[in-house]
Amino acid sequence: MFSCSDDFLEQKDLYSKSNASYFSNEQEIGEALTGIYSVLAVEKGHTFPILLANVLSDEMLGGGDGAGDTWIRYIDKFEKNPQEDRFEPLWRRYYQGIFRANSILENFENAEYTNEDQRNQDLGEAYFLRSYMYFTLAQFFGTVPLITTTVSGNEPRAEADVLFAQIASDMKNAAELMPATSFASLDIQRDGHATKWAAEAMMGRIWLYYTGTYEKNELPVTDGASISKSDAIAYIEDVINNSGHHMISDFPNLWAYTATGLKDSARVVTTDYPVTERPIWMVPANAFKAAGRDGTGTTPYEWIEDSGTPNPESIFAIKFNTFGAENAANLPRSNHMVLYNGIRTGDGVPHGVGWGFCTVHPNIWNDFEAGDIRRYGSMFNVEDPVSAALEGSTAIRFLDKKSSYDGYSVTGIFNKKYMPVQEQQDVTDGGYAAYRIMWEVRGYTFASSQHANMQPLMIMRFADVLLMHSELTETADGMNQVRRRAGLNDIAYSLEALKAERRHELAFEGIRYFDLVRWHDCQKAFNDLGTIKVSDGAFAADGSYPDDYAVTEWSEDRKFVQIPESQVRISAGVLTQNKGWE
Repeated sequence: MFSCSDDFLEQKDLYSKSNASYFSNEQEIGEALTGIYSVLAVEKGHTFPILLANVLSDEMLGGGDGAGDTWIRYIDKFEKNPQEDRFEPLWRRYYQGIFRANSILENFENAEYTNEDQRNQDLGEAYFLRSYMYFTLAQFFGTVPLITTTVSGNEPRAEADVLFAQIASDMKNAAELMPATSFASLDIQRDGHATKWAAEAMMGRIWLYYTGTYEKNELPVTDGASISKSDAIAYIEDVINNSGHHMISDFPNLWAYTATGLKDSARVVTTDYPVTERPIWMVPANAFKAAGRDGTGTTPYEWIEDSGTPNPESIFAIKFNTFGAENAANLPRSNHMVLYNGIRTGDGVPHGVGWGFCTVHPNIWNDFEAGDIRRYGSMFNVEDPVSAALEGSTAIRFLDKKSSYDGYSVTGIFNKKYMPVQEQQDVTDGGYAAYRIMWEVRGYTFASSQHANMQPLMIMRFADVLLMHSELTETADGMNQVRRRAGLNDIAYSLEALKAERRHELAFEGIRYFDLVRWHDCQKAFNDLGTIKVSDGAFAADGSYPDDYAVTEWSEDRKFVQIPESQVRISAGVLTQNKGWE
């Protein structure tokens, strides 16, 4: 006993894992990657980057309800928010994800793999995710602390060139590491994982944003080299020529509202008013399958999540599941952003109830060319007879409830890309239509209907790749492919035409505001909005919109959002606040 070594006294931890014992094999790396993907859906819809970017843009207003939702209207108008930590969940979650990526990258050499392609894929995904999270933070906050190890101190903000060199280098590593597996050959079980094609497409987006915002000609990388415009074009052309991704034939089929079905000749009747006060509302069967196509659409939705066939246009998207619930751990499992976007009325089809955020500015409704199917395919306008007629019972439900509708920044126009979706069931014995959330009809169960939204959040799709190619090459080919699907004729390339095309194709996908920033077009865009009439909490007695709305506080100093003040305080002056928000 007295001659034994110190090893005898050391106990092994048989129950928990640490960086010293973890990351030892393919399974553990896969689990760690899942931990990074999980942070991309932040705690509530109001901290989803896409929702925030939409509200910052000239496309959407804040919306929401009364006193409890004032925070979104401060963000919408670029006013100083007394709730100074509104962006803290986004900041915190993404730095959690960055820490997890750093943990993988520091320990990856210790992992044993039997398949070299899978090894490169996993390593590439870790680089992709770190790059994507830093790029997102950079778009919102400008320059941020750059941390590439799991051990760090109180870090200041990195210079833009240094930060973007790391973002570009990580994305370059991802593109070079991940195998060039065509879309058709991708494992359906890994749908939602980053790919080589996602990395190459993101490289194009990063190049355009950095060179535009900071007025540079090249994108730096950490080894002192740089990525030129011709390099960026080569990345984009590899996606176009070799990925197997392509646009689908029918624009509305990208979005979940085309997935639902109305009963033939069904009566959509509500208990909100006596039936004798107005004609019974007859809904044409499958009306919304034609929405966006002026009554000519016939093809059903092609990519319900349980169909076993992924969407070929989706290059990278955030996926969700059925485990959402009202607690911090499980709330992000459902697509809570969709709930935030829902219209604040009772049951109707195809658009389900929600919290009334992200109302649409009339400026974009009026901006579409005649015959562009994307107007009705992206929005519905309850005050427009053509639009209302295409939307099942949604418009009539809204108009009937105007006297009690309590939403703010209401314009009567709503987006359709991220809206809760319901299906009409058989008429009940009482003669009233029954409705169920789309996913419930397909056999899924949820903690509550508020968490029954599983639509993916589209981050990168093939149409955007084609538009980036036109912008980079200053040619019309990609842009005109996108226009043809929208039912429009070919046009010559110009930057103004390209800008318009991006606005119409990518509306409400969280891209517009960052396009305005990199084009230095923000001031003009907000000036062009002018002052419009909205409903703030209540409509006028005659149903009109009585309140004024305008964006007046945007300035060059406020193009980046407020860094969470709690982070500034705990840094003891090392982390500085963005201009305009001091």
